[in-house]
Amino acid sequence: MSLVSILIIFIVLWLLIEILSVVFKMTGLELDKARFQIISIITHTGFTTKESELISQHSLRRRIASILMVVSVRP
Repeated sequence: MSLVSILIIFIVLWLLIEILSVVFKMTGLELDKARFQIISIITHTGFTTKESELISQHSLRRRIASILMVVSVRP
């Protein structure tokens, strides 16, 4: 894989994290907490924190997180 391809992947991931963080912020979640949760969803690390409860207890956040989990499935 070339350096350009890796750079493009990182840029796309960074943009995805930033866009979804703003969407979560629009639902009332703090930006730092939103970024952390987006990264944990994308990387499938599944941190269990009070912030993750904030996502699972809010219908729109739960829907966004569910879509992101399905889209970011590892092969």
